[in-house]
Amino acid sequence: PSRASSKNPFAHHVASEDTILISAASSDDEATAAACILLFKVQEELFVLFGKRVRLTSELGSVNEGEAAIGLTWALVIMLSQATLMSVEQLEIIAVGSETERNIVSVKLPSFKFPGDSFYSEALPRLWPDNVDRGTIALQNFFKFIAVDFTTYASDDVLETQASSILERVRQGGLSINVRPSLSTASDGGGSVGGRVSFRLTDSMRKMMSTVDEDQFN
Repeated sequence: PSRASSKNPFAHHVASEDTILISAASSDDEATAAACILLFKVQEELFVLFGKRVRLTSELGSVNEGEAAIGLTWALVIMLSQATLMSVEQLEIIAVGSETERNIVSVKLPSFKFPGDSFYSEALPRLWPDNVDRGTIALQNFFKFIAVDFTTYASDDVLETQASSILERVRQGGLSINVRPSLSTASDGGGSVGGRVSFRLTDSMRKMMSTVDEDQFN
């Protein structure tokens, strides 16, 4: 087996036209936890009804493997967090998804702030000096789309409703510019009905992911 597949026995399942990839900034606990929560809430329906598997882009191996997987995937879900605009890895995923014309669903977490003009003129050239023009075009096109909220501090009922909105957007084939209304649902007003969601990816969540992987592909 290849070096990548020896590290991840399910790596060959990631690059597939029957796969939906969820991208989150790996350095952001909120984004990582939110991506896992979303995966758990939508994967069963997508698999049972449509035969689609949901994977995380963190499971991809090399850069080339990642670009190949994104080019093949049926849909790409981008979790926008406070670390997104500082993550070259996630900016690259957005660029490749846009360039390969994937069905892209933009999901906005509470910490994300949309970039202003200074980001493109000052921050992006420092962060991604070899890809300023490419990044500017890809990001500006991407941010024309309406994002769906995923309110990580909300009650589980609110998260279920928002996950259903994301699922419907994925099912419909991504986003449209000025065509579909925002599917964002109201948060619980900042309250903590039903408890708050932890931002940290715990060992138990990792164990659950491993169990789900084995059940799906064995």
